[in-house]
Amino acid sequence: MVIRDTCRSPGGSAEEALRLMQASIDGAAEMVAWFTPDGRVCYVNDATCRTLGYSREELLNMTALDFMADLTPQQYLEHWQEVRRRKSFTLEVTHRRKDGSEYPAEVLVNYVQHAGQEYVFTHGQDITDRQRARQQLRQSREDLDRAQAVGQIGWWRLDTRQNVLTWSPENHRIFGVPEGTSMSYEFFLSTVHPDDRAYVDAQWHAGLRGEPYDIEHRIVADGKVKWVREKAYLEFDPDGALLGGFGITQDITARRQAEEDLRRSAQRFELFARTSGALLQAPNPQEIIESLCRRVMEHLGCHAFFNFLVDQDAGKLRLNACAGIPQAQAERIEWLEYGAAVCGCAARDGCRIVAEHILSVNDPRTDLVKSYGIQAYACHPLFGPGGEVLGTLSFGTRSRQTFSEDDLATMRAVTDQVATALVRMRDEQALRRGEARWNAAIESFAEGAIIATEDEQVIYWNPAARDMHGIAGADENIGPLGKMDRAFELWTPDGSHRLELHEWPMRRIKRGEPLRDLELRLRRLDQGWEKVFSYSGTMVDTAGGERLIFLTCRDLTELRRTEEALRAAKEGLEQRVRERTAELSLRSEQLRALASELTLAEQRERRRLAEVLHDELQQLLVAAKFRLTGLLRNADEAVKRDAGDLDDLLDQSIECSRSLTGELSPPILHQSGLVAGLEWLAVWMRQKHGLDVDLRTEADAAPESEDVMVLLFQSVRELLFNAVKHAQVRTAQVAVRKVNEHVEVTVSDRGAGFDPRAIGPKAGRTGGFGLFSIRERIGLLGGTMDIDSGPGRGSRFTLMAPRGSSARNERQSPDAHGLRISRAGPLAPDASRADAAAEPKIRVLLADDHVVMRQGLSHLLRNEPDIEVIAEASDGKTAVDLVRQFKPDVVLMDISMPEMDGVEATRIVHAEHPAVRIVGLSMFQEGQAAARMKAAGAAAYLTKSGPSDELLAAIRACREPADDATDSRIGGHQP
Repeated sequence: MVIRDTCRSPGGSAEEALRLMQASIDGAAEMVAWFTPDGRVCYVNDATCRTLGYSREELLNMTALDFMADLTPQQYLEHWQEVRRRKSFTLEVTHRRKDGSEYPAEVLVNYVQHAGQEYVFTHGQDITDRQRARQQLRQSREDLDRAQAVGQIGWWRLDTRQNVLTWSPENHRIFGVPEGTSMSYEFFLSTVHPDDRAYVDAQWHAGLRGEPYDIEHRIVADGKVKWVREKAYLEFDPDGALLGGFGITQDITARRQAEEDLRRSAQRFELFARTSGALLQAPNPQEIIESLCRRVMEHLGCHAFFNFLVDQDAGKLRLNACAGIPQAQAERIEWLEYGAAVCGCAARDGCRIVAEHILSVNDPRTDLVKSYGIQAYACHPLFGPGGEVLGTLSFGTRSRQTFSEDDLATMRAVTDQVATALVRMRDEQALRRGEARWNAAIESFAEGAIIATEDEQVIYWNPAARDMHGIAGADENIGPLGKMDRAFELWTPDGSHRLELHEWPMRRIKRGEPLRDLELRLRRLDQGWEKVFSYSGTMVDTAGGERLIFLTCRDLTELRRTEEALRAAKEGLEQRVRERTAELSLRSEQLRALASELTLAEQRERRRLAEVLHDELQQLLVAAKFRLTGLLRNADEAVKRDAGDLDDLLDQSIECSRSLTGELSPPILHQSGLVAGLEWLAVWMRQKHGLDVDLRTEADAAPESEDVMVLLFQSVRELLFNAVKHAQVRTAQVAVRKVNEHVEVTVSDRGAGFDPRAIGPKAGRTGGFGLFSIRERIGLLGGTMDIDSGPGRGSRFTLMAPRGSSARNERQSPDAHGLRISRAGPLAPDASRADAAAEPKIRVLLADDHVVMRQGLSHLLRNEPDIEVIAEASDGKTAVDLVRQFKPDVVLMDISMPEMDGVEATRIVHAEHPAVRIVGLSMFQEGQAAARMKAAGAAAYLTKSGPSDELLAAIRACREPADDATDSRIGGHQP
């Protein structure tokens, strides 16, 4: 060793400097040792002795191999050669203490020459805590990766200055890109679906200008098309220049597929609803049938349809309508034999035939459609009311080899509608033929005509009239009306009243009374017969100025007899038509109910997805955050810096997950009811869309059933969205009150307004289904929607729905078997007070139904010297039982738990044990949830995603007396 005297002062000496240097090395906190080339120890300081547990004399008689557990002689020789060459380097080794225990150490090795001898001069330190922190940090990263995989959410970070794009493993999985691939914005853009690439690039550049970047688009991953949602948070320097950005990517392919299925179902419902009424009322159902089949063909993505009808006289099938083949080919298949091709076989056997993979299957029945290039073909027989086959209806596609069950169900529904329309058309044709025959019989007798002067003198009878009235020869002109009265009598049709002369038809016409089809019974006195006539007439002014009475008559005697028989036949036919009409109406109602069920199914799926995000993903993220916080408390500065980004990512992931939960289905709606859900919606609309909502509610106005609650909530949200998009207002009003056994919800604004007659689907245009859908769905639940609006005078929507419903949803416990799971801590009820002289620790009971959350909290609290976890509970009932058993100082109580929720458990514990302080925990921000917990007796309310220091401060504050001032201090947040 060479020591240069650099601290000599007047009166000092080199020996003093040497002693000072020796004392500094001996008293150093790090281990210092000298070794010879063969590994013998020639010097150790006090820290080395303390750490290894040997005395200095013992160590000076040992070699490095005696306490370096993972070092072989060969390795020591290699290290010696390396330090001789490099002069200095650092390595990690394992030291073995005198008691046999081992620990990791970091050693700085230096090469030294002194007095012609070679030495190794080392500085070492125990890095056990550092390695433990690294391991825990690695575990936290793995937990985060698993959480992202569960939620199908990846993240990315862009450094624009270096044009470097970094993806998380989940992001690589979503895009199907191997990890390690060189990333850039251009590479990302190349993965976007070509049809969406321009849109995504435009939205990104809009984001660079400060606009929000939250879009949904398609990508091509591993040759498959996926849908993703991307949301970015961009970072700018003070001058507005882009520094980089952080974003998330969520795989929403399943959600978009479900939306597409719902859209197709809605289209199918619309198609059937619009055509069912037309088929019943159209004068020519044939045109409606062809139009319907063409629409269904387009809806199913088919390229051809064929409609054959049975011709009873020919004993064959005749082509009634078709599309998708040339006219010349259609003419060649105008007639089809029974048993020929697919349609002939379906008509002969009376059963559906579905032919798939036609081009690769050898089946003689499909030769005809195969010649048209059709790959999949489905033919349904048309059945009459008696089960007879009326014909067939079939659809074919050239682009697919198979049909889905949904496609076949749609074809079946169309077939039933067409069959009903054909039956109606056949019956109406029969009715028209019967009426034509009767009309021909009536028209074979010319209508009688009688002309009289204004003074009631009959001047003309046509032959038909003379024949009807039995007039011939000298009696051709009977004379004035008074003379006729002696030959004829007129009675009412039923023969109950004889008309006086002044009531006769000609005199009524003369008085200006309208006369049309006046039916009377005529008796010829001198000939002894009686007939029924219909009289019509008017006063006519001739060109010469004469006023004449023109009277027509018809002999209805035979006609009335015929009509009686026809009426009986018609009533039977009308009864059959009514039955068919009722059947179609029932099917229409079933379709409407199906559409409503599909809408409610969407809401249930939204809620399920929101519950997965809240009950699984968010809990995992918060637990990871707690574990990370506990790791950082004892970590060195380097680890804290490395973990800073991870903590930020967890916070952003939690916030993003909470936002997605709210957009899908806010949990508070199902946990606290409609009023709480609307309160949350008001805050959300202000934060997301800048719309201030004035909410006024009555305490007992909430609906009792979940379906009514969800429908009202979704309707209010849709109406508020309309206020933002169309009304062009910044404020809106929402009122909820109870009216008898109904809930009345009013949504109003003072915006642009609109014409209420414009809502609803109309032919020739798309859109208009928002308000129309709300009205239909409210109606299906027995409610109503009234709209009061007009251009320039704002809008007012009043929703009225029953508070109860026949379909009540009962909340299920998360535990599928109804079991209650609890785990007591390692200490007995009074074990924490064994040492009376020591300051007693704060005894904490954890109550949360998520194991990962409890583990995260336990890991966080275990590192605090003044806090100990004495027990854990997975539900509210178990928490109450454990409080009675262990008498903890503080209970960390989750709000949402099975068996008994946190609010009820808090109320019981506070009533039975006022000294036990309760801190409420939830994923929700402050609001009604906090108010309910504090009303039940909780001393504080915190969000699980908040800073861990606030939770620890709240627990320690519980040592203070339980007065109002203390409660206001330990809450962490104020309501």
